[in-house]
Amino acid sequence: MRLIVLILAAATLLAGITGCGPKGSSGGGSGKTENVLRYAIRLDPPSLDPAILQDVYTSELVQNVYEGLTTIDENNKPVPCLAEKWDISPNGMTYTFHLRQGVKFTNGDPFTAEDVKYSLERVLLPETKSPTGPNYLAGVVGVKEMVAGTSKTLSGLKVIDPSTVSITLDKPRAYFLSMIAYPSNFILSKKTLQSAHGPFTKDQAIGTGLFKVEKFDQGSLVVLTANTSYWGGRPKLDRIERPVVINFQTTHAKYEADETDVCETNTTDYKADSQDSRFKTQTQVIPQANTWYIAFHPKLEPKFADVRVRRAFAMAINRDELTRIATNGVYPRADGFLPPGMPGFTTGLNKIPYDPEAAKKLFAEAGFPGGAGFPKLKCVYAQGTIESAAAVQRIRSDLKTNLDVELETQERESGIFFKETGDKELIPFFFTGWVADYIDPQDFLSTMLRTGSALNHVAYSNTKFDALCDEADSTTDMDKRVKLYQQADQICVDDVAFLPIMYGSQPILIKPR
Repeated sequence: MRLIVLILAAATLLAGITGCGPKGSSGGGSGKTENVLRYAIRLDPPSLDPAILQDVYTSELVQNVYEGLTTIDENNKPVPCLAEKWDISPNGMTYTFHLRQGVKFTNGDPFTAEDVKYSLERVLLPETKSPTGPNYLAGVVGVKEMVAGTSKTLSGLKVIDPSTVSITLDKPRAYFLSMIAYPSNFILSKKTLQSAHGPFTKDQAIGTGLFKVEKFDQGSLVVLTANTSYWGGRPKLDRIERPVVINFQTTHAKYEADETDVCETNTTDYKADSQDSRFKTQTQVIPQANTWYIAFHPKLEPKFADVRVRRAFAMAINRDELTRIATNGVYPRADGFLPPGMPGFTTGLNKIPYDPEAAKKLFAEAGFPGGAGFPKLKCVYAQGTIESAAAVQRIRSDLKTNLDVELETQERESGIFFKETGDKELIPFFFTGWVADYIDPQDFLSTMLRTGSALNHVAYSNTKFDALCDEADSTTDMDKRVKLYQQADQICVDDVAFLPIMYGSQPILIKPR
């Protein structure tokens, strides 16, 4: 999932309101109207339609409204949700999901296999324009035909009876149960959507989750209220109030004024809060599988097609000093694309060191001695964090000092940034990040960098890298998978497919109550 700023899912976990079973429910709430969780959402939600979402904030919001066949538990493992259980064929290619009985949508309609079929096919229809659906159903037989518009149905998905569906893959994919938990695969009410016309509104936001949408005022406020008939028991909370507050200083001020219960902070505020008697016991840093990186698009800037140029950039940027300055030392420097906590993460990579003299020599070998002849660049990044802005300024300084490369920096509104670096591929050089959709190396390496992947927005292609990812994706032996992905991550480092800069985490404030 492409980052703008970091997700606040920890707030819902700490509040005990995540769905899919009694773990996330109390079995009978207090009924007190003050039983409300208030925390700002730091991006104006573009829609409540999970099929078209790309940002972490809105995806975290709607996970309280909708559910999928599976979900990810507190140990980062796929577990049953709307599917009570499943069977996997001996060849590892067909999953038969047995749906949970007695589940109803928040409007009272029963949940059936037809809703599963409708929801998963809907995200693949060209008219839905889902930027993520084709990727997070990749490998299901018939996806390519639906995306191409040559079929209106997903041939690999079969309704066996009202409470059973089967999904057939083109080859074994060990990560499939995690991938299908992604928000674009959430199940919506077929009856509601088929009867609706025009843009997706809160009236179409009918799921099976712990909460239902009471108010959706874009740019202002989203309010969720408890689904008192939730199949796993009534949620602990009566309401969740999400005021739209993009500015960090404003979110902190609201927390101080007791207008919110949870506050995402930046690393500068975290350092100050940790030393403030009012807040030091309320500070936490939430670990995240998250890598910030520089992206090069060689088709948009042909100079980046030369690996010597990319490696010279890597050696010219002091990542240790960058993280110290930009994040107050909260984020560690990154060397590989796989972050800490991810299977396959290793400190044993053959790293590219900070070496200005070697960078200058390599840059000259590539045809740009002293920076002569290299075009002026623009580094684009999304608005929202002081860490991004500070990191880009440090990158600008190092490239000027060590390679005499002129770099202009430009902050973009997040929605525009996503479109121009993603679907439209208009930006040749940008700073961004990726946070795991599920804890599997496939979601970083194969998803982002395999040749032809729907989310490979930098036109990276390496046949050896592809072969390693393909083998790792399809084997079920996790030890073998990890070794293959580590080799692929090393190729990513050697090629500077991306230039990893730092591994992220999220400082937050949480009220004692």
